[in-house]
Amino acid sequence: GHRHERIGGEPLARRTEGAELVRTAFVDQEIAGLLPDGRPNRVSVRVATPAALVILKALAMGQRDKPKDAYDIDYLLGHIGIGDVAAGIITMGHVGSVMKAAGILADKFSSIDAIGPASVALYRRSPLGSPEADQVKALAFARVGQLLRRLTAAP
Repeated sequence: GHRHERIGGEPLARRTEGAELVRTAFVDQEIAGLLPDGRPNRVSVRVATPAALVILKALAMGQRDKPKDAYDIDYLLGHIGIGDVAAGIITMGHVGSVMKAAGILADKFSSIDAIGPASVALYRRSPLGSPEADQVKALAFARVGQLLRRLTAAP
């Protein structure tokens, strides 16, 4: 769940379940662009890896009903690749938040018609019951199923 935590002497910050994974599962990403006043700038920011994002989004699905969480998981699996995401999750080990997230994914994507695949179709504005929605749901169900099979096959 959420609780508040003092971080680095700063006032209380909201703590997100699984956020501890981002302390090790991150990449440094350089971003360049123009500031509002027109000056160019370049900064390096630490962002969660795709594997950590999948875990965080799955944990969020266990606590709230936002179709975008399921969509984001499907998007990451489709664009980053199931194998790469699975490998990243496997390196995190069998910690509690990873195991809990896998259980949530198994529940929310338990069938093509479960809330996970249906949420992906809904977020993509595919009318449920349409052939387009059926295809979106089938792909989302298959991707998460492949991810879970790779995770359960890992030592």
